[in-house]
Amino acid sequence: MASALDEFPFYLELDRTTPQHSDRPLELAHLDHTQLNIELTCSCTGQNLGKPWLTLLTDSFSRRTLAIFLTFDPPSYRSCMMVLRECIRRCRRFPQFLLLNGGDEFDVAYFEPIQMQFWFTTMLRPPKRRRGNSSVSERLFGCSSAELIQSLTSKTPPEKRERKARGEGATQLRQWTLPQIAELLYKWSYETHDVASHPALGTSPRQAFEQGIKYTGTRSHCEMAYDQDFFLRTLPMIKPEQAKTRYYQGERPHHIRFLSSLYNTHVEQQQAQIHYDPYNVGLTFTYLNNQWASFMSDYHDILRGHSEQEFALAIELYQNRQTQSIQSAISLKDVADILSADKPTEAIQTQRLKDHEMRSALARAC
Repeated sequence: MASALDEFPFYLELDRTTPQHSDRPLELAHLDHTQLNIELTCSCTGQNLGKPWLTLLTDSFSRRTLAIFLTFDPPSYRSCMMVLRECIRRCRRFPQFLLLNGGDEFDVAYFEPIQMQFWFTTMLRPPKRRRGNSSVSERLFGCSSAELIQSLTSKTPPEKRERKARGEGATQLRQWTLPQIAELLYKWSYETHDVASHPALGTSPRQAFEQGIKYTGTRSHCEMAYDQDFFLRTLPMIKPEQAKTRYYQGERPHHIRFLSSLYNTHVEQQQAQIHYDPYNVGLTFTYLNNQWASFMSDYHDILRGHSEQEFALAIELYQNRQTQSIQSAISLKDVADILSADKPTEAIQTQRLKDHEMRSALARAC
């Protein structure tokens, strides 16, 4: 079937005046990342955690924001995974074509398996492509990230009004946290921007999206359930050549050994799709005998809930402690001891706080 992608000029980037270049909603979506111009603090400790990264998934037909994801970590396959999950939560469908940067965040090992499972196609922009000095928010929303944040935070929080009434100084006022900014962004993107008139459309993104669905069909056969099976299938996979079940050795992504009670002589050495959770390195999952099986690590009680980023920092610290003359395999026990230490290093503690804030922000999206 002919598509507007073949009939009209193709645009690598969206801005406020870019014309429609697809002929229906969810045919083509642009995935972008931008760093917001605001320093955020930890909601638990008050520590400055730095500037967050915003990942946006935008429908090219309607300019509707399909999904957003906010984190302190730089763009990676993890940001892409989380924003695609959010897209299914809100729309129950993937876009047919996904246009994203060809930079470090594009991981072939992650995207190829999920493309095969969920039938969508990725297209890459040239790496490091930029349009002048404009940010993603400026191109999509017509304002810089600083102006966007200023508009979001212009309303006085209730506690600020209370403190102002009590005559307390500005230095005593609470700083903004990731969950707070995420809640404001969800409301602004999914409600305020969604119903505002768009200059390239002559109508609002929501109206353009709904009218497009009305005239081109709902395509209900493409809908997906937002359930545990979907969550597990969108996790990254171990490389196929490394993904054979071994009863005695288990699996070892990230230098961690995993074992499962479902291992037996009938499944030993079978080729399997083994998935790992980048936000919980203590577990892996595989599809065996028509069911999902979870694999717990030898140190699951310690590794549970720790992210891939935090675990990488622990490994780096462990390696730095080794002498150059020692060329031994990584000791998972020693790495686990680093993670369970009463006084973790500053880098590990900061990453732990960032992961906690990200999880709290995600809870406000649901």
